[in-house]
Amino acid sequence: MIVKILSNTSYEKGKLFEELMGDVLDSQGYTDLEFRQITSTGEFDITGRHRFSGQEILVECKAESSPIGKPKLKDFHSKYTIEYENREGDLPLLGIFFSLSGFTTPASRYYEGMHEGTKKRFRIFGHQDILDVLKALRQTCSEETIRQFVAKSLPYTITKCYLAKSPSGLHWVILFSAGDEETHYTILDVKGDMAVRRIYEEIGKLDDELKGKEMINLQARRKVVLCLSDGNAKAKEHIAQDLNESIADVELELGRLHNEDICDTQGSEEAKSYNLRKDILTFAQLTRELLDTEVKDEFVNSEYYCAMIDDRLVNYVVGRLRLSITDKDKNDLLRIMMLSPAALMYCLHGSMAFFDQSWKDMQQQKLSEPEQARFHGVRYSRLLTDLVVRLLYETYKYDRLGIRSMSMEIRLRMASLRERYLDIVSGGIYHFVHAQGNLQAGQMVSFLTPDADQGLALFHLGQFQLAIERFDVALNNTQSSEEKAAIMNNKGLALCRLCQHEKAIKCYGKAIQLDPKNQMTVLSLRRNKGLCFFHLQQYAEALEWGRKAEEIDSDWDPVKSFIIEVKAKLEESSQSGN
Repeated sequence: MIVKILSNTSYEKGKLFEELMGDVLDSQGYTDLEFRQITSTGEFDITGRHRFSGQEILVECKAESSPIGKPKLKDFHSKYTIEYENREGDLPLLGIFFSLSGFTTPASRYYEGMHEGTKKRFRIFGHQDILDVLKALRQTCSEETIRQFVAKSLPYTITKCYLAKSPSGLHWVILFSAGDEETHYTILDVKGDMAVRRIYEEIGKLDDELKGKEMINLQARRKVVLCLSDGNAKAKEHIAQDLNESIADVELELGRLHNEDICDTQGSEEAKSYNLRKDILTFAQLTRELLDTEVKDEFVNSEYYCAMIDDRLVNYVVGRLRLSITDKDKNDLLRIMMLSPAALMYCLHGSMAFFDQSWKDMQQQKLSEPEQARFHGVRYSRLLTDLVVRLLYETYKYDRLGIRSMSMEIRLRMASLRERYLDIVSGGIYHFVHAQGNLQAGQMVSFLTPDADQGLALFHLGQFQLAIERFDVALNNTQSSEEKAAIMNNKGLALCRLCQHEKAIKCYGKAIQLDPKNQMTVLSLRRNKGLCFFHLQQYAEALEWGRKAEEIDSDWDPVKSFIIEVKAKLEESSQSGN
């Protein structure tokens, strides 16, 4: 990896490199930085002092095309030595030579020949040293991170990746090939976020390596795809108006998407309209581009996304992983992919190593039909395990889709030393039971009964009545007061979702009696009980239970927001005379 300094003149190039190194020094605690400072011994590119220790610093910065030779290094060292000998103070004067092109062999030997004490206060940094400092000080993310991000977003082969310092700051430039030559490029900021068009234009003009190559503006690309994701065919003028972008920019992105077979066209050249292709490979490409980005929600809720999760997609996944499953299993697989974008991503882009190797192993053995069936069952169970974990981690669209519970048994028993068991599964609302003992994260255990595990899974799938039935079975199968309190809480939540708030209030009351010393349990139960009174429009009782929860933890955001909401309702009721 390299760092380029981009400017029209050598003078400006030097200033930009000094500015970049000034940012490094500032992050290390140096202040009062002065650039191109002239002293009695000559000019220094940067001077300053450490804001805490007071140690002063002299810096030389060179962004030349060739490595720095011994004469220039020796000249700076001589000026530094005079300043060092004339300075007074407890801390020695620090000298640093930054060279973007590195140092020649004679210059390196000259430095290595210095006394060890001198090298502690006089240091040189070549190109790789500068890169290491930028990464260590988190001035930029790693090249590997950038490559992984871009590989998910674009179907091209990355040929080169480098840092570019321009008047607008430090950015990543990524070049791609389509065939045997580099044809496209894109630009990201140092954290991996998409650059704005102004940055593209600036770097495109300054960097000769980008001349003749097509710019890919990821921001514009995503906007155009999302505009078309409502399923309607649109003309470029319509898209430009919707996005508030120029027709020229929109036309450029549409042309590129058409060349990649992501968009179809229809109509004459004068009245051409565009729409997203409805084939599985195109859908797979778009999920890879968009599901790990900030526009995930908009894409997942689009007409295009929902329409593409169908039997064709299931058959594609079955073929990709070489599965042999029943129609019922296919239906279950379809439902999981509808429920969880993370599960869908795994089906389309997850590793095939296990499925490929297990398929080869099965082909090499002479198995009877019953043995083959069991082998296929193991492979499908492995897929379900991975998908269900993703499904239960993700609380995305359960309520909106209203899908019935899948007819398969879900028994997730996960533990972690750092988090409570149900906190992992449900995101921090339906939990009380702590992992106990010397357990490793991910070890398969059961803190509640299997029936309680299944009840929680059914709750997440929107099957609240079935969940209540499993919770009732679980209550009869445990003697632990702590477990019963957790189960009663979950049952109360399911009753709330069925608008049976009076029954839920009784559940919460019993749960508090079962585990009164567990403050976390009582805190959540009091707040949940208050929510039931709120839904019953009994706002005084709701506020009372909110206040009781506040007694345990007044800083808990759910309690604070709940009390504010109840007070607003009470005030509204008072003003209306109710």
